[in-house]
Amino acid sequence: MYTIVIQLGAILCLPVYFRERIAKILVHVSEGERGDRTVLTHPLGLVSVAFVVTALPAFFADEGDW
Repeated sequence: MYTIVIQLGAILCLPVYFRERIAKILVHVSEGERGDRTVLTHPLGLVSVAFVVTALPAFFADEGDW
């Protein structure tokens, strides 16, 4: 239990320590810091590309019973 509480404290302190950086990211998430964000440089676009690149081969390689 002690290890869990210590780790939880370390994890919960990160948003406090990086609050300015997190706020800056949230303010500029849609247009980018310099205003030059495109679909493929937006975080959601990058996550979508990573999902497709990972999910399609996994889907076709899966031999499980449906």
